Amino acid sequence: MRLADRAGARCRGPLTLFALAVCVGCLTGCARALDGEQAQQVTQEFVRQHLLWHSFDDTLSHRALDRLLALFDPGKLYFLQSDVTQLEQTFGDKLDNLVLADDWSFLQDLQKAYRRRVEAREPFIDSLIDEKQDLATEDLYTLPAERQYLDTETALDERWRTELKLQKLNLTGTLPRDEEIRKRLHDYYSRRRREVEDRSQEDLCTTFLRAFALSLDPHCQYQTQADLRQFMATTRLHLVGVGIRIGQPYGLTTIMDLVPGGPAEKSGLLQAGDAILAVAEGNGEPVDVTELPLGRVVDLITGPLGTEVRLTVRRRLGSKIVLRQAPVIRDDVKLKDQAATGRAYAVQVKQPTGEALHLKLGVVRLPSFYGAPNGPGQNEGGTQGAAADVKRRIAELVDQGAQSLILDLRNNGGGLLDEAVSTAGLFFDSGPVVQVRSRTDTQFPADTDGETAYAGPLVVLVNRLSASASEIVAAVFQDYGRALVVGDSHTFGKGTVQKHSPLRDAVGGGAMVVTISQFFRVNGSTTQFQGVSPDLDLPGMADVSDIGEKSLDYALPPTRVEPTSHPHLDQVALYLDRLQAASEARVKQSEAFQKIVKEIEDQRAHQDRRGKIAFKQSETKATGARDKGNASSVAADPYLQECLDIAADYLQLRNGRPLGPVTVVETASPAGTEDKGGDPEP
Repeated sequence: MRLADRAGARCRGPLTLFALAVCVGCLTGCARALDGEQAQQVTQEFVRQHLLWHSFDDTLSHRALDRLLALFDPGKLYFLQSDVTQLEQTFGDKLDNLVLADDWSFLQDLQKAYRRRVEAREPFIDSLIDEKQDLATEDLYTLPAERQYLDTETALDERWRTELKLQKLNLTGTLPRDEEIRKRLHDYYSRRRREVEDRSQEDLCTTFLRAFALSLDPHCQYQTQADLRQFMATTRLHLVGVGIRIGQPYGLTTIMDLVPGGPAEKSGLLQAGDAILAVAEGNGEPVDVTELPLGRVVDLITGPLGTEVRLTVRRRLGSKIVLRQAPVIRDDVKLKDQAATGRAYAVQVKQPTGEALHLKLGVVRLPSFYGAPNGPGQNEGGTQGAAADVKRRIAELVDQGAQSLILDLRNNGGGLLDEAVSTAGLFFDSGPVVQVRSRTDTQFPADTDGETAYAGPLVVLVNRLSASASEIVAAVFQDYGRALVVGDSHTFGKGTVQKHSPLRDAVGGGAMVVTISQFFRVNGSTTQFQGVSPDLDLPGMADVSDIGEKSLDYALPPTRVEPTSHPHLDQVALYLDRLQAASEARVKQSEAFQKIVKEIEDQRAHQDRRGKIAFKQSETKATGARDKGNASSVAADPYLQECLDIAADYLQLRNGRPLGPVTVVETASPAGTEDKGGDPEP
């Protein structure tokens, strides 16, 4: 979820290579009023610029209505299937004509239908809040994204019983007494009913534009002026806060990702996917945020530098739910904390003679393809942009004796396209890196400097959250045969470019994010939707989860174009079969990987529970335990351990030497940084 990206000189303004999310920072202000005429103009501007959609037609009308209903009732807790069918019959193929005629009465009709359902459901909700539920009995909670509209009131009653049971369990982490929990829930639903009653025409027009944007593809957005201020805060690579990016994909505030090097990542207590239930100032009274607007949650999380904010989060662990308390100290998040890092590893390879061969391997971790925020040259954080920093890390590792390198792109959500092109070009002399196809032309961003910073054995480590620019880099290495790509069965699959355009005051201000082009590999295939499949596939829970472009509604499908001429370095194919056999044998003997394999098998054996989570009181006790996965040792990271083994094997084969067991015997200080030892503290 990286920020601004440039796709070439012909493109005006920043282009986002990955979906936006609100970054927690200090934000204030109110949005400008929006009316139907302005909303009509914004709608026309979306289709004027979008890569594939050139007009608001009946197909988009059906999709926009679908997204509208999802925004009205994200948990499918109020509308029945019969309501949706009736609304589809009435408006499904008519929204385009109504908007063109500047007739926005359909929004009031939708609002009335939703309000009737909310009012009709009110007595049942109140009685259920007061009803004593057995919280210790296991129940199944269906994730909102997996729900269907129900046919009967009775079925909806049961969904509400589960919903409120889980809400009560969530509140047990912050409120000690049952009467306090009941009062909090009564207050919340009373407030929610008032908010439904008080929706203005401006609110409805805003909701429509959000829905229409999402009907084009999942990365298009309409931003109010308040949203725009929040977005601009994310583009400042010097942030004050806890270093998390949050969104409300299903109506519940969720951590979309952690800013690399930020307080939240350093604490080891939070992770992407955590749902934020409550926010407290230090040891103060927690504030329930389960239904607060995103901007209000941002206000609660941010605060003075050096102060503590305590988050209560709900986390899914396999098929279970746990609550966690996460105290985090607010701090500056500077670019130097998010920059590329390097670390050298001394390893031993046991030879057939019994002797140990000593090797040194280097790992460069790149969290994003960032640029220097003050323009070309070094900025205050000591960085010069991703490519320049990676080049420095390479030189430092080579100076330490590294004979093989690993480029770790796990959780790298993208960034600046020109930085990605320059980073890829560090590992070969010159050539095209990607094809960028718009409505009118195709561009071929290329590395043209004719220089190679590192020509030795290279392994690239990716996972399902490697997206956009990082997929471009992994793909070009595969197409050139330059590097061995290792990781999850495929990367995220984000292969489109979005343009971020501020809107004129005459149309209500704010901004639009619209898809204007698509990435294609130099071999003619695309990273869109399907991602990059690694040369060596390691077991991962992503294989049984709905993470990636494929899981997003209305994602653009993959297509092909003609390949472009590019070098064929062929540094991988000769060794691939032996590397794969050795890796598979190690994975079968690895206790850590076998635990992952078992959990994957368990998940697949319970396909009837896909999209559902088992929960009960004994499994939702709040804890402040630090995640073991954030420990600095290789043993805590089986993927890095296996990648080091693969890199050693690759080096051995290229040098014509036999393979053997690999042991990490020494971890040197990080390249270009000071090794302070131990777990990082907030």
